[in-house]
Amino acid sequence: ETDAYIVLVLRMINQRKIYPPEALDRGEEGRVLIGVSVKADGQVLDVRIEEQSPFSRLNHAAITTVSSIKFFPPLPAGIAEPLHLHIPLVYQVKSN
Repeated sequence: ETDAYIVLVLRMINQRKIYPPEALDRGEEGRVLIGVSVKADGQVLDVRIEEQSPFSRLNHAAITTVSSIKFFPPLPAGIAEPLHLHIPLVYQVKSN
């Protein structure tokens, strides 16, 4: 059940993720690892950067994206709270 919940959380985050236009124009790429703590009712308790990318624009975009979500779905029964998640946000310029 935890895996399915994490997939749901990732989907919610990725739907809100925006590549900063200036970072995109400059070809900045990176991975930001965000830590999120979630209560049983889905309330987000804490959002923090656990690992930064080399680019502050990407770090700011990642923390802003996840911080904009105040509630995720309630935790499935049997998952201890708070649930601590480690969410990677990858910013990669797609080439055509």
